Amino acid sequence: MPLRSTFLMLLLAGLLAVPPAAGAEGIYLGSGIGLGLPTPEIEPLSKEVEHDPGFAFEAMRLRYDHDNWGVGVQWGGASGEADSRFFNDGEWTVEYFALSARYLFSPHEPVASYLEVGGGAYRYTMLNDLAEIESDPVPGLRLAAGAKFNIGRLFVATEICYHAAEFSDAEIHTDYYDSDLDLDSRVDMLVLMVKSGLQAKE
Repeated sequence: MPLRSTFLMLLLAGLLAVPPAAGAEGIYLGSGIGLGLPTPEIEPLSKEVEHDPGFAFEAMRLRYDHDNWGVGVQWGGASGEADSRFFNDGEWTVEYFALSARYLFSPHEPVASYLEVGGGAYRYTMLNDLAEIESDPVPGLRLAAGAKFNIGRLFVATEICYHAAEFSDAEIHTDYYDSDLDLDSRVDMLVLMVKSGLQAKE
């Protein structure tokens, strides 16, 4: 049997042999990837912009859980293709840094569902080869529901998350000029994500 296949089989057997974590108390550090589904009302240059679904990520997810309750920070975003009459072949990006409170159902079970509510700073960007539109950071809302599965100190979670933010002041940058822009726009976005990471118990 090839060495690589042997290693993968031993790793899988080791993970399966580790009993699920018995409790929810501890510090968790992880990240995630998924799909961002924006439904924005963005009208720079007085023309609506079409936003395609895009790649979503959480580069950092740090939280502390104690029995049913927890608190955490999330740093992530989503990005995809954007198009309008005056903004062809563009790319949209929504970035966020949020603080959320969490409630865990059945926290001491191997599989636990949860709800999260929070908010933070959001920024919207749209760019193509000719121009870049970047909003100032604004406060936004974050709501999430999911389920996590513990294997020893490892965890895997699936989550659906709703983000909402209203953007106003922005700047537009081109090769020829820079100017202020009033977006006067709102972005609602659903994110479907798979997350994984490590649990450091107390």
